[in-house]
Amino acid sequence: MGNKVWKNMKNLAYSIPIALMSVLPGCEPDNAPPTAKLNVNPAYGEIPVDVRMRVTGQDPDGVEDIKQYILYIGDESVKSNTPIDITRTFTNEGKIDIYGEVIDSKNQSNKTPASQLELTLTEGIEQSAVLSNGNEIVYSATLKKRPNAELTVNKNGNLFFKQSITDNSQTEPDYQKTFKYDPDKLTKGDYEFILKSGDLEKKTNVTIPNYKPALNLSGLNTNFEEESEIVLDLTGKISDKNPEDNPVSINSVSSVEGKTRPTLNNYNLKIKSFWNKLGEYKIKLNVRDANEGLEEIIFKGNITQGPYEWIVNPFVSTNPNGAAYDLLTTKAQRDAYVQEKLLEDWTNTIPYRSLSPSWVCTEFSGQLMTNFHGFPGETRYSGFDLDSIYYYGGTYKDNGKYGLPVYFVAVHGTIAHNMNAILTGDDITKFEDWCFIEPQTDTINVKPGQYHLTKNCWIYIRGPPKNRNGEQSTSVPIIIFNVDNGVGKLEWINNENPNSKIIKNRK
Repeated sequence: MGNKVWKNMKNLAYSIPIALMSVLPGCEPDNAPPTAKLNVNPAYGEIPVDVRMRVTGQDPDGVEDIKQYILYIGDESVKSNTPIDITRTFTNEGKIDIYGEVIDSKNQSNKTPASQLELTLTEGIEQSAVLSNGNEIVYSATLKKRPNAELTVNKNGNLFFKQSITDNSQTEPDYQKTFKYDPDKLTKGDYEFILKSGDLEKKTNVTIPNYKPALNLSGLNTNFEEESEIVLDLTGKISDKNPEDNPVSINSVSSVEGKTRPTLNNYNLKIKSFWNKLGEYKIKLNVRDANEGLEEIIFKGNITQGPYEWIVNPFVSTNPNGAAYDLLTTKAQRDAYVQEKLLEDWTNTIPYRSLSPSWVCTEFSGQLMTNFHGFPGETRYSGFDLDSIYYYGGTYKDNGKYGLPVYFVAVHGTIAHNMNAILTGDDITKFEDWCFIEPQTDTINVKPGQYHLTKNCWIYIRGPPKNRNGEQSTSVPIIIFNVDNGVGKLEWINNENPNSKIIKNRK
């Protein structure tokens, strides 16, 4: 064999171990054990106490190599694949050993030293008395290492309640009670809770106030339109938070600012609104509780504008000069007031004149309406010369002096005649509620068959409406009566203009 061949065989022999080594697995590094960590906070406390416990770990091979975390709480164990962080409430007195453990992927483990949790219970007594729902008292008492205690409750300095209490629970209050009106007869007043056990004593004070009756308007609509009315059923809507003061009754009702006229029928409250009295209104209820206590309740509503801009209101004065008339409450009182002012007035003293310029029934009626009703803003003749009065057909000397809603009347029967009328009753549609006036003689309540008011005739009453700004228009027909054999009946009332309204009933 030549040297070249031998050399190649020698090189091949050296290369075989190297090749074998390249295909054999390499040696793995040693696995390092993990290290467990434990944190317990607090390490001691008085029961009941919340304790936070955490188990974490470290591993030289990386924390991801830790596959299990274990928390030991006495004989109990809590296991997790991730670090443990829990909070637990301990309620029993004693000592508990707590420690943690971690285990890695090679089942190598490490435990922490035990951390001893010390749970104690201090001797003592505790109580709580709290006002609930405004008229109840929620009470609880807890005894700690005291076998028994006595609870005394005084109301306004007098004994109200007594109870013996024993220590029967380490985890819950030993005594709990909610004092109520029924069955405990708990009523308004000052209450003192005294808990005693040997030389230990706790005091707690609670007051149940004297509440005012309250109105619950839920489900009721207090908003409505001017010159209309609503009825609110207040049955069961008024109550007192002090149960002993129920039921509550309504003695009377009134308007706070005069925008409405409220009336009461049992618990049905009717509220009448006035024309052009818009916006918020207030109603006052005078109420009486079961123990004769008197209180006031005020509630609010809203009055909205109606569709009309002009109004004829024959029930109220036409200017402040007639304010006293508005305070009268009966037809007889109003009739007497009108008679008094007629006697003061001078219209009937103007001599009758049939020649031109004439002064007859038309002029008498017109002058009386000027002096009583008035025509604001008039600038025509206002002197008191008789010839000028005849010439101008009247004078505005005492324009609106009396401020009373006296209207112009035209009578059509066997003869034609003019006179006046004022509505001293309560219903515009009732003939007998009108007070017919003969201005030439100052006579009131003229009946069919008297003077020139015949027993069979038509009676037309006219008057001027006013708008929301108080501006007065020219007179318009208001109402017509047909008198048949002395009995007057409604024939027509002016409801034709949707932009105006005639008030038909006294507020």
